[in-house]
Amino acid sequence: MCCEETRSQAGSNKDRVKLLKEREEDTEVAVASLNVELLKNMSKIAKAEVAAAAKAAVVARTKNIRERERRMEEEYLPTLAQILGGGEKGKGLFGERKKERGWG
Repeated sequence: MCCEETRSQAGSNKDRVKLLKEREEDTEVAVASLNVELLKNMSKIAKAEVAAAAKAAVVARTKNIRERERRMEEEYLPTLAQILGGGEKGKGLFGERKKERGWG
């Protein structure tokens, strides 16, 4: 009887080992599948981060442009008519010539 029990246990152990190997293979497939999903999600996150950084750069650039435009608006810049016509007496691009020709 001892041999029969041992053979029975050996057969049972073989079945258990076979089942464990199958489970191990299933687990490996599941882990590989999860790794693929993880890599896909990491890629999506990286793309989103790049898009967010690009958007932040555009916003910063736009703010810089607006600030520069605001400062330029605050500066006094003569108009073309003032430059050509001499906004102040005798001063301007053609102010002196008018006097020379007797127009002014």
